[in-house]
Parts: sequence; structure tokens; C-alpha cells
Amino acid sequence: MLKKVFISILLCVALALSFVACGPAENPQTDSAGTSSNSASVSSSDTNSDASTDTVTDGSTATSDNVTDTVTDEGSSDASTATEGTTTDTQDEVKKDDPYWEEDLGRKFLACDIVNFNIVLYDLDACNGDYQNLVNNKNAIVWEWKSLFDRNCKYSPGVGIDSAKLRYSPYYGKDVVIACSSNGWWGIIDYEKCTVICEGMGPNNAHSVEMLPNGDLILGVSASQIGVYYIPITLGMTEPVSGIEAPACHGVCWDPERKCLWVLEGTGVFKATIENIGTKDAKLVRDNRSKVDLMEDADCHAFSPVYGQPGKYWVSAYENLWIFDVETGKFTKSDDAYNVNEIKGVASFADGTVVEAAVNLGGNAINFFACDGFRIIEDGVATLVTFPKGGRQFYKIQPFTRNYR
Repeated sequence: MLKKVFISILLCVALALSFVACGPAENPQTDSAGTSSNSASVSSSDTNSDASTDTVTDGSTATSDNVTDTVTDEGSSDASTATEGTTTDTQDEVKKDDPYWEEDLGRKFLACDIVNFNIVLYDLDACNGDYQNLVNNKNAIVWEWKSLFDRNCKYSPGVGIDSAKLRYSPYYGKDVVIACSSNGWWGIIDYEKCTVICEGMGPNNAHSVEMLPNGDLILGVSASQIGVYYIPITLGMTEPVSGIEAPACHGVCWDPERKCLWVLEGTGVFKATIENIGTKDAKLVRDNRSKVDLMEDADCHAFSPVYGQPGKYWVSAYENLWIFDVETGKFTKSDDAYNVNEIKGVASFADGTVVEAAVNLGGNAINFFACDGFRIIEDGVATLVTFPKGGRQFYKIQPFTRNYR
């Protein structure tokens, strides 16, 4: 009898020790890309739809006749209403598990070469202090996509590439470069393999493109009344299903804090929200209450985030450069644009360096909108880098970061 009791006690002790050694199972926190498995998607319940009137759009073609825009128009024009109930993050407060956060961007920027139909990635830090190396030193170019030599590119960006950005695509599970051209072409380029993985033809004069957190695309078009289009590529579609009015649209940027789009049209900036993201019923909604005009004939072009300052965006109008603050709804003029021609693109970095692509800096522009070089402002000192006749010509530039901020 004592022997049986002794054996029972030994079995209980062994079982207890086994439980302590194994412990409870841990929930996996990251996917194969090393980011939160659910942080790169946005459900329709996350979208901001404070509009009082809206219209469901069922069109599936790229023409404005088949895409109905939705607007709201309550009260006075006040951008502060666009941010009610939201908070802003400072650079130190951004969570490091945010898949779009990068502690060290470096000083790289994407430039659209409109002569060679290429996208060029320049690295200021590879210039060894001499920014003229951007012109004649191949080490300053760390990546380049050549559309004319990409066999996967079926639709040629025939009038040059207008805009390019780095983004992380949860749909493809990799970093991509998204781009568009004035002939209506848009494409998604596998950054690592440097080849197109998805493309399509939209309305003429596409001037800006954005990738939503779920992987769908927004296309900004400058030459039609319907200026912003939603393309649900995650459903295998390459045609827009919704659009909104945005005359002379030159920029679209996703705001991850407010879960909305900021749109740069010809005279200023407004907010747009998206309902039913990731579905065929996705609907863009224009919030007219958030519209802030820079000036009546502003002719706005450049639109990119001020690095490290969430909620602030660079905006260019002719030879002037401004910072738009979505919290205050105000434009503040920047001194960084002093003594340059019309600015088409802006990129800024963590150390305060600002790069501008400006028209005809060296007198070698091939047309009235071509930028034949860059103006680099570092520690208050401006350096002009110009390309010779027969060399590269540029349009928009963007900081090389997958971060929307």
C-alpha cells in the first residue's frame, strides 16, 4: 500500500514540473516581414466618414462620366474640423512596432527622370560632401528602374514619369515603388527585383499616386474635374471604382493618424475619406469643410510630408514653398525656396536637409516644366546641382521612405 502511495506522489510531482517547464503558449507577434501581422491593413470600420451626404458609386471605368464624386459641404471652410477627436504623434512618441516607421531614413530621394522614362534613387550621403557627384558619380545612384528595358512593363509611360514613392505592400508582402505618368500609366514596381509586378492605364495626366495601408491605390489626375480615383488592386482590379472632384490635382498623401487622404488640387488642400476600403463598393468622400485655399491662382505642384513632423506637408506654388499644417489649417511660407524658379518636387530629411527640384535651374530645361537640377539646402546653405543639356531632366521627387510621415 505504501509503495502505491509513494508512486502516486512521484507522478504528481513529475506532472507539476512538466507544466512549469512548458508554460502557456505565446501568441506570435510578427509576420514573415517582421511586422505586426494585422497592422498593415485597414478595415472599413477604421475609416473616417463624417460626411453628412454621400453617394454610392458603382462605376468601374476610368472615365469621369462613369465615376461619381461625393462631397460634403457643411459650415464654413475650416480645416480644424478635419481633425476633431484625433491626436498627433511626435517623432519620439511614434511606436517602434509601426511597420511604416523608420528611425533612420538617411538622405535618399526618388527622382522621376522624364527624359529617359526612369526612376532614380539618389543618395546624398554617397556624395562625400560634394553634391555635384549626383551628376557624374554613379555611386550616388543606388537604384534605378528603367521602364524602356523592363520586359514586364507592357504599357509604356510614354510622356515621362511624373511621380514615384516607396511603400510597403501588404498585398505583395514586400517593398514596392509606386509610380504614374501623364499618359495615364501607373505601375507597381518590385523594389528588390526592380521590375513591374502590376500596372494599368488610367485617365490622362496622372500626376500623383498613393498606396493605402491595405495595398490599394489612389491616383491623382490633373486634367479632369474628377481628379482622385480609387483602384482596388487587392481585388485583382486595375480600373477605378470611385472618384471625387479635385480640379488640377497634383498630389495625394495618406494620413495614418487621421485615416484619411489629403489632396492637393490647384488652389489648395482638402481632406478626403474612404468608405468600404478594400471592396468593390469603396467610395471616396470629399470633405469640403476641410478645404483651405492657398490663393486663387496658386497652381500648386509639389506635395510631400515634412519629415518627422506628422500632419505637415510641403506645398509648392510657382517659385514659392509653403508648409501646410492640417491641425491649424494654415499655410506657412518657407524661406527655403529663395531665388529659384518654379518648384515641382520637394524631399526633406531628419537632419533638416531639404532638396528641391526646380524648373530650369541651369538654363538647360527641355520644356517649361522640366527640372534640370536640384537645389539642396543644408544648414542654411544652398547648393545648386544642375545637369547638362542632353542629360537627365526631372519632375517630382520624394523622400525615400515607406513611411507616410
